[in-house]
This record gives sequence, C-alpha cells and structure tokens, in this order.
Amino acid sequence: SRLVATRLADAVAGAADAADPFSLVLHGGDVSYAEGQPWLWSAFLAMVEPITRAAPMMLAIGNHDMDHEHSGGECGVYVSELFRMPWRSANDRSYSLDHGSVHVVVLNTERLQRNVPRQRRWLAEDVRAVNRSRTPWVVVLGHRPMYSSCQGYGIPHETAMFRKLLEPHLLNLWVDVALWAHAHGYERTCRVAGARCAADAER
Repeated sequence: SRLVATRLADAVAGAADAADPFSLVLHGGDVSYAEGQPWLWSAFLAMVEPITRAAPMMLAIGNHDMDHEHSGGECGVYVSELFRMPWRSANDRSYSLDHGSVHVVVLNTERLQRNVPRQRRWLAEDVRAVNRSRTPWVVVLGHRPMYSSCQGYGIPHETAMFRKLLEPHLLNLWVDVALWAHAHGYERTCRVAGARCAADAER
C-alpha cells in the first residue's frame, strides 16, 4: 500500500542518514516485486536511492526476479540490467566478494537443485581460497532458506531439502553466518546444525 511504501521509504532515508553509517547492503532477492511492471521498478529504485547512494547494494536472485511465473515474465532481465552484479555467468547468478574483513558468498538458490554438484564445488573452492587470518568472517547469502518457521507455500519441504543439500558443506567450510530471504518475516537462530542449537565445540 502507499502508506507502507511511505513508511519504508522514511525508514530507508533514516538509515542512510544515521550517525553510524553502513558500508554495504546485502539483499536476499525478490528485489522489487515489480513482476513485469516497469513503473514499479522506477518507484522501488527511487525509494532505495538514499541507501544505494550511501553504500553498494549486492543482491541474490529470487524467484520473483527469475522464475517466469513469479516474475511476470521478467526472467531476470530487469535485475541483470539494473544491478550489475559480478555474476559468474548469466545462468549461474552466484558470485563472491570481499568487504573489509568479511568474505561474502552469494548463492543462486533458484538454480541450486539443477546445479548442485557444480555450485557446491565452486562454493568449496571459493571459501577454501579465503585467507581467514586476513578475512576471518565468511557470510553466505541466498534467497530460499535452510531454516524457517513458515508453514505455507511449500517452505517446510524446501528448508529440509536445502539443509540436506547445503548445510554439511557450510559447516565443513566454517561459514560464520548464513542469510536467507523468501519467507516474509524476520527470524534468527542460535548457532545451529542439524536443526538443533549447537555449542561452539560441536561446530
């Protein structure tokens, strides 16, 4: 609604003007929900301009950006043209970057099921090449979550599947933080492994 958009725009502007400024924004995908309507992209870009003017916004690809049914036929074209991410390829849409003491790995969860071995192999090679004495933090960003309390839209099935496909590899690579989107609600967990809270010694 217009009221929600106005409040969000005010919050965005306030964050950009904060006394303790941020230096990087990570977006988990489903960027604008324009779904093929260019005017909504224009409205979204105007709304986030205070943030993107203050810091780079790096994003993962979501189903409402990429999938034909959910993107209104955009199929990733608008996201690719408006946000020039360092994608590994037009089909892969994963990449990584260093930002200060943090190494960020962005996964394309929309293609993970089709390219599991390839994307996991790249993930392992990428993270193992990080000098953890110089860049100690590794953060993984993707759209579809490994954990969520949402019970609708097939999410319980998806989270179980992504845990099976990804979680052992993230743990073996000592990934510090995983950020996900897709389910429309803010949640955070304990240090988790196998759907249970785990102490540092168990990691």
